Amino acid sequence: MQSRDPVTHVIGTCAAQIAAIATPIISPLIIGGLIVGFRVGEAEAGGLMTVELLTIGFISIAVAPFIARIPHHLLAIAGASVLILASVGSARVVDFNELYLWRILAGIGCGCLVTTANAAIAQSRAPILL
Repeated sequence: MQSRDPVTHVIGTCAAQIAAIATPIISPLIIGGLIVGFRVGEAEAGGLMTVELLTIGFISIAVAPFIARIPHHLLAIAGASVLILASVGSARVVDFNELYLWRILAGIGCGCLVTTANAAIAQSRAPILL
């Protein structure tokens, strides 16, 4: 990817950042919703969020060495698609234990978006502005 900053590149990078960091920012609200909706304890709800956040970190670290060989837009589209699919799947779950699969998939999608956003920022002309 060339080091240029067209408007679509900046907008795409910002959108990927928003989608990628939404889970960690709203995790207290998610934990509260899990406690009320599934009637589980704080430890179970926190454990589920921990698994998702660890998956995000692991995937972003695992994909980062290969980012130069992967087209950024394809990785972002794949990550966003997995994230959307996992979010829809999570919304349809009736058993708390089923959520682990869907939230791990969401973590994989978020991890791909984190890697894509970080790579796009690193290759921009003025990374400090993004």
